[in-house]
Amino acid sequence: MEPDETAVPDTCDLCGQLLDEEAELLALVDDSSAIHTSDPKMDGRRLVTVCSPEHLKELQRQ
Repeated sequence: MEPDETAVPDTCDLCGQLLDEEAELLALVDDSSAIHTSDPKMDGRRLVTVCSPEHLKELQRQ
C-alpha cells in the first residue's frame, strides 16, 4: 500500500515536534473538559500523542 502523501504528520501534544510512527507514543490522560462523542464512559479522558515518556509524564501531571 502506498503512503498517503496528503496525511498530516502527528505532532507531540506538549512540544509540537513532528513525529513519525516509530517515535510516537499514544496514551489516555485525565482531562475534565473532554467529552467523548459516542462513549460517555470516555468522558474526562483525552488521547494524547507525545514524543517521549518524559512528555507523557508532564501531560499526566497537568
